[in-house]
Amino acid sequence: MVLTMSKTDKLNDLFKKWESKYVFKHFIQDGIVDESQYEKQRIHILFVLRDKNDKEVTDATEATDLEPLKDLRKTLLVDKQGHVEGWRTWNNIARWTQTILDQSPYLHDVSLAKRIEELHRVAVMNLKKECGSSSSDLNEIEDATKEQSDLILKEIKICDPDVIIGCGLGGDRSNAALLKKYVFRDNVSDSGSMKSKNDKDRSWNYYYTAINKRKVPVIEFRHPSTRCSHEKSEWLCNDMAELCDILLVK
Repeated sequence: MVLTMSKTDKLNDLFKKWESKYVFKHFIQDGIVDESQYEKQRIHILFVLRDKNDKEVTDATEATDLEPLKDLRKTLLVDKQGHVEGWRTWNNIARWTQTILDQSPYLHDVSLAKRIEELHRVAVMNLKKECGSSSSDLNEIEDATKEQSDLILKEIKICDPDVIIGCGLGGDRSNAALLKKYVFRDNVSDSGSMKSKNDKDRSWNYYYTAINKRKVPVIEFRHPSTRCSHEKSEWLCNDMAELCDILLVK
């Protein structure tokens, strides 16, 4: 009898090889947060971020405190104070997730329980597996993406998303642009942009790539940690949902 590895097991196996191939002070694992919930969703969403804020890691004083912090899939859910580092990022990803998957109105107040519920439904990954600071170094992000592109692609293929959301602008060094240049390379088609209905000066760029022989949209979007009013946060959320609806049926 041949046993099929779960996606989580495949990710864990990949991370062992990844960590042994390069030099890391603290290698941060990520990917599908809860495979059982992820597989139930009508759309499989992969949010691509830059790197993990290292404050939690550097504040850890014991090895037993440090080890759980090296797996983003676990630290996303809750810490001793009842919140995760970078709460604004994860609250907004929870909002985007609910709006995309449930086609529901913008969620103004995100409780701890609601954030955890929504994060169980998605996959998240950082381009740079080494910890960073609260402000990402784009040179380091680009270097890591270029050098480790084959492993980044393997992780994406294991997650097998229906849509990839590159969280972070930056021109030719946005997350989506770095994926396009170093990871997907020639495997890119139908690039375009879509005007925001809420901001006449804003357009969102996108392109398609093939993941496991399926055409998958890659969207260039704002980083979820962006500080803004609830009004602006709501229209960003609505733009995100509309982009997914349109591009997934193209």
